[in-house]
Amino acid sequence: EEGPPAKDEYNQDPEIVQLRIETAGNIAACLEQQGRLKECKETCVAVLAQDPTNLKALLRAARVATKQGEFVEARTCLKHANEAHPSSPLVARDAAALKRRVAEYQAKRKAQFGGQLQVDEVATP
Repeated sequence: EEGPPAKDEYNQDPEIVQLRIETAGNIAACLEQQGRLKECKETCVAVLAQDPTNLKALLRAARVATKQGEFVEARTCLKHANEAHPSSPLVARDAAALKRRVAEYQAKRKAQFGGQLQVDEVATP
């Protein structure tokens, strides 16, 4: 008589892994909509641990990092997304949004400090 599959078999079953990835992606989307950015980012990291090229998780992590003012982290996520999905218009869209946000940040800092501080540029992919 066979019992339930061994824990390793369960964790390695491709269908189950894919369901876990999709479910976590949906949870991350809900968390982002609720403004729970830290939890959203943590969930994206969990997805990326299972699927490092997951486009939705990479883009969502980049958006969250941008909202948090973590521009280098956002750029890194977009770089990975661009490498894995070079023809995706979503990557280009989010890279343009990051570029706009960085420009807004730089303008605000320049106005705030009267040009006394040099603000590093953050390149986009």
